[in-house]
Parts: sequence; C-alpha cells; structure tokens
Amino acid sequence: MANYYLERYAYPQNFIDSSPSENLKIVVVIPSFNEPDLITTLYSINDCDLPPVDCEIIVVINEPEDCERDISNVNFNTYQEVKDLGKSVNTNRLKFYPIYAHSLPKDKAGVGLARKIGMDEAIRRFIGSSGNILVSLDADCLVDKNYLTAIYDHFHFNKNLTGCSIYFEHFLPQKPSSRKLIIAYELHLRYYINALRWSRFPHA
Repeated sequence: MANYYLERYAYPQNFIDSSPSENLKIVVVIPSFNEPDLITTLYSINDCDLPPVDCEIIVVINEPEDCERDISNVNFNTYQEVKDLGKSVNTNRLKFYPIYAHSLPKDKAGVGLARKIGMDEAIRRFIGSSGNILVSLDADCLVDKNYLTAIYDHFHFNKNLTGCSIYFEHFLPQKPSSRKLIIAYELHLRYYINALRWSRFPHA
C-alpha cells in the first residue's frame, strides 16, 4: 500500500540519501518557514528521554519561488543550523535531518505542502517495516522530556489506535494585552473540544 501511495500521490523528490535504521519506528515532521528560533525546538527534542526504538526528526525548511530575500536568508541559515546540529548530536537512536524545499510553486507553497513533503519522506523511511509512528510538530514548540516516550507508550500499549492529539499549552506573554488574548484563545480551544465531547461527537 505504501509503495502504491508513493508511486501515485507522493511528492516526487526523495531528499534523504542515507538508509534508515532497522529499528526506526518514530519520525517527527516539522515544517519551518522564517523560523529563526527553530533550533530551540530541536534542542528540546534532543533533551528528551528516548523510547526503545530509533527516532528521526525531519525538518522541512520551505519557501515559495517568489520568497523575499530576507526570509530566504533566514531559511538558509536555519537549514545550515539543522545540518550542523545533526553532525554534532546525531546518534543511532535519534537523528535530525533537514530538507531544504525551496522554489516551490507559489500557488501551492505553504505549510500544507511542506508537511506533506516531510510525511512522504517519512513514509519512504518506513517502507518494509510495521508499527511505525508518524508525528507532526510545529517549529515554534517546546516539548517535555517524556515527549517521545509518551508517544511510543501510547501506541505500544493501545495497538488498535490509529491516531491521537497531544496535549498542548501556549506560552503566556508578559505583556498584559497579549497575555489576555492568548488566554482567551486557549480557553476557546478548550471550550470547543469540551462542547464536542458534551454533544457526544464521536471524533472529539
């Protein structure tokens, strides 16, 4: 099934040349566009406790063909940072891979295409194995030390599950007006999901 999908629907370019480890079970995909502080997110993942399987982090630095030069410079610097991070911290258990997807068609470029590029690459990494976990993360997040182990345990002990959402909280800014807005937004998200559960919506 994976081969059929890759032949018919996947992004055609293959970006990672090295072969995946036989024990690779978790791939985290992170789209990145104009994210000068992405490295903070990656360090928080690097500090995580590791599950008994191998993990890869695929960062898709992406930009449209008409990207502004200043943003393109940020993206290129981010790409170099991720490459350098991989050289310094990659182990058999946890690896960081950057993808620089530049000059994307401006009518298709965006976070959706970037995430697809990364996930299609992950599927290629998973070919021939089973029980794999594909994770989607944003470039401006920090994760707790149990991030990878909790994801692994959740699916390892609940083998009938095919997906999940991970608990999150937004940072609270110091500026009172910004703080008030982010609290309102966070409450809206919590209220919405609770309302879905109250109404017995099956996919809440």
